[in-house]
Amino acid sequence: MPKVLALPDGTLAAYFIEIRGPGLAPTPPEQDMKVSISKDNGKTWGELQSLFKFKQEDRAVGFHVGFVDQAGEVHFLMMNDKNTGVLRGREVKRGQTAVEPIDRQNLDVWHVRSTDGRTKWSEPKRIFDGRVSDLQSAIQLQNGRIVLPLGDLVRGRTWSKRGEGFSAFSYSGMFDCTALYSDDSGETWQQSKSVLPTPVPLNVAAFGATEPVVVQLLDGRVWMVIRTQMGRFYESFSNDGSEWSMPKPTMIRSSDSPIGLVRLKDKRLVMIWNNCLRYPYARGGRWVQHAAISNDDGKTWRGYREILRDPLRVNPSPPNGDHGVSYVYPILGHDGRIVYSLWVQSGKGRSIETGGWGQPADRCGNAASHGRRSDRSADEFHPRDGGRRQHLFCLQPPAQRGILRGASLVGKDEVVGVEVNHGDRLPTLFDLRATL
Repeated sequence: MPKVLALPDGTLAAYFIEIRGPGLAPTPPEQDMKVSISKDNGKTWGELQSLFKFKQEDRAVGFHVGFVDQAGEVHFLMMNDKNTGVLRGREVKRGQTAVEPIDRQNLDVWHVRSTDGRTKWSEPKRIFDGRVSDLQSAIQLQNGRIVLPLGDLVRGRTWSKRGEGFSAFSYSGMFDCTALYSDDSGETWQQSKSVLPTPVPLNVAAFGATEPVVVQLLDGRVWMVIRTQMGRFYESFSNDGSEWSMPKPTMIRSSDSPIGLVRLKDKRLVMIWNNCLRYPYARGGRWVQHAAISNDDGKTWRGYREILRDPLRVNPSPPNGDHGVSYVYPILGHDGRIVYSLWVQSGKGRSIETGGWGQPADRCGNAASHGRRSDRSADEFHPRDGGRRQHLFCLQPPAQRGILRGASLVGKDEVVGVEVNHGDRLPTLFDLRATL
């Protein structure tokens, strides 16, 4: 899916890495980072251009996140598959499976950055060796430190081998969260000593703490929001991005999907997520997307509005693959609107069709009818062979409290939602660690 960044020159840039995945059409043998530029806040977009190529010996890369640093340079953090079949199909040898079991997968983290005003690019380099969950955010703090939160697979941890001490009385699933940080613009990286587990409600295969998102609060602390299977997001705090508090449940309902957070120019926070219950493994939980806004740096939230719905939400869940409207990646555009990408996956018809890979709304709550961008079709940017689509949407932040109106960047239908009941009265599952 494209990741959009607001560049210092007033343009928006959408960055792509062509990646399919298990069961889909093959990832191309040669990958590159491509970009499409908009000079009018997303109304029109330029042709895709290649910025740099990844070496074939780098294997397959994908699932990137990015940010613009204080010097105006762009950084990308991405996952690299060590020929375990996750990001690129591999030749199956006797006794092998097409995709390694998760406990034997290797998805490292690599870093690349621009220099000289985004005209040159460093060689991609590995900064973390392991099996990480999908990357969802990376930020630079006010003091210049770069923070990358991630989920880290704990190899060999199962219900029967869940650990000693306190861990013997609970189970935390397959992943714990942690963070990497750099104080020299990504030249060198350190891993936080903090290990951030969350409980899981089942004693079978469950992800645990995964796909964290971070934002710096106005008081300087860093807030990490963690995807869990407990019906609520969990949160952890850090003064500097290196040491973190033990995760505790929030009152924000979790569908077992990641969250999106973005700060407005007036310092308010906007949250985009699936305010739905998980049943089972996010089935049903990703059918509707919501947004809310906070005037007090995330302590309380108002709005809770539907902004997008899965077009096949009334149908049974597909037999395999993820589905729904989720995995948002929001940024604040130069005109004050929130622009975010997301994907809709798993099956013919389960998409929001586009006339180009991204088209804007003419005003809040009304989808504009813009012509096709250049002479390219949506199919060229969103191959249909795997049923996956990549889209851009916008939100018009409210001038007044409590009301969020959303407009799809594509399509004809208004997607302003009805108010959704706040779930604060619903109990979270019992969490022994948080209780103690």
